[in-house]
Amino acid sequence: TISYYSQDPSKNVGRVKTVSFDATRTPSSPIVVGVSIPGSNSINNKFYTSNIRPAITVNFDQASSITFANLVNKASSLEIIPLDPSASSTTPIELQVPVTASLKNAEYSLELNAQNTNGVRMAFGCPDEDGCPDGIVIDDQEPEILSISPSGGIIILDLTPISITFNEDVNLDTIQL
Repeated sequence: TISYYSQDPSKNVGRVKTVSFDATRTPSSPIVVGVSIPGSNSINNKFYTSNIRPAITVNFDQASSITFANLVNKASSLEIIPLDPSASSTTPIELQVPVTASLKNAEYSLELNAQNTNGVRMAFGCPDEDGCPDGIVIDDQEPEILSISPSGGIIILDLTPISITFNEDVNLDTIQL
């Protein structure tokens, strides 16, 4: 409640008036707080997996249900794979690639939107929300070494950099010489 009065230029004071109002907090939209894909590597907010039917787990900051979820091939936006959410009004929510679909070797964008138990939808949805991955790369082929430098079985006694070039981006865990 706010009480107020008015005063004219001659300094005459009016009666005190009151105004009452109710302010309720608007429910916030769901926010993605994490995405995981079992058996994948995450590098620079991009997932790499050899699984052609990965399970994608999405965690929200509150109980939410997914209103739609797709994987879209970034090279050919015509290839759209609808994903099946495991459950609603829970977090985390697991998304499954349908049994009838197998993903090709490519980079995909996760597109999804969700709403909370009050029906408030995500502000932007994936891929534009913070917390969403920049991409999901499906790659079930082993990388090939294109070149190694120095080559030819040369024995080097000094400290020398060794360069290995692959046909694709790789994540080297160990190298044994």
